Amino acid sequence: MIANVYAEKKENRMMMTGLHTVADIYFVKCGSYVGWRYEFGFEKNQQYKEGKSILERIAIQNKDCLKIVLHI
Repeated sequence: MIANVYAEKKENRMMMTGLHTVADIYFVKCGSYVGWRYEFGFEKNQQYKEGKSILERIAIQNKDCLKIVLHI
């Protein structure tokens, strides 16, 4: 589980592994986009991803915000 983030509305998105319901996630402190969370996998073999989050390293661009969130 990832702390200090909030999710936007859920949407169906075609990913490389098939159709999933996902929600984009953002840092609470500054609102910067950081990735997405899998909410539902339509294919049975992809349902293990449900509830897991993906952080996009390239998306974490606001270094000042990152320092606040990580307490560094």
